[in-house]
Amino acid sequence: MQNVPLLVVGNKQDLIVPEEGTSNSSKPAITSSNDEKRRDIVNLVKKHWKSGYIECSAKYNWKVVAVFKELINMIDNLSSRDQSPMLDNIQEALDRNKCIVI
Repeated sequence: MQNVPLLVVGNKQDLIVPEEGTSNSSKPAITSSNDEKRRDIVNLVKKHWKSGYIECSAKYNWKVVAVFKELINMIDNLSSRDQSPMLDNIQEALDRNKCIVI
């Protein structure tokens, strides 16, 4: 899995509210008092999983484009490296097994 880009995306960033701010809606909000836990999770993902991490909100379209830009950058960085023999073998196998639809 070294040659597979992996990006962990934390969604629902819109539910995180400052601790002093109160939410008038009936939905429970995540308070910023959990910031330390979130930072620990981010560090764990980046260091141990060796992957990228980004938070976004699909509801408000916050950083959604950044998610795709990060993925494109990861793919570009991967393709700019020398391809491993395993990827060459997979490409070779795909070239040999072409399907024809009549």
